[in-house]
Amino acid sequence: MPAPRKPSALHVLSGAFKHNPKRAQARENEPAPVGPIGDAPKRLRVKQRHAWAEHVAMAPWVTASHRGIMELTSRLAVLVWEDKADGGDKRLYSQCLTKLGITPADNSRVQVAKNAPAGNEFQLLKGGRA
Repeated sequence: MPAPRKPSALHVLSGAFKHNPKRAQARENEPAPVGPIGDAPKRLRVKQRHAWAEHVAMAPWVTASHRGIMELTSRLAVLVWEDKADGGDKRLYSQCLTKLGITPADNSRVQVAKNAPAGNEFQLLKGGRA
C-alpha cells in the first residue's frame, strides 16, 4: 500500500518541492482552504449540531474544506452516543475521527503554528498576503 499523500503545505515547509520541482508542478492548481469551518449546517438536528460544536472544539485546525466529513462525523457521533450505531457505523466514526486528526494518536500528526497569523496561512506560504 502506498504512503498517504502529504499536504502541499508540508512539502513547502520541508523543502520537498525544492528538491523535486515536478512534485510542485503536479500540485500547481490544487484548491486552497477558503476559510474557517463555520457553524453547523441548519439541516442537522439539535444533537448533531452539539456534536458538530464538540468536534470543532476538539479540532480547531479544521477549515471550510472539512465541512463534509465534519457533518458525517456529527451524525455518526449522535448514533454512537444514543447507542444506535452498529459495528460499521462505529468503524466509520473512528475513521472520521482519524481523518480529522482528533484521536490521540492522530493528534500527534497534526502540526499547528503556535501563533498562527490571521487569514489564509497557505497564501502566506506562496508569498502573498492573507
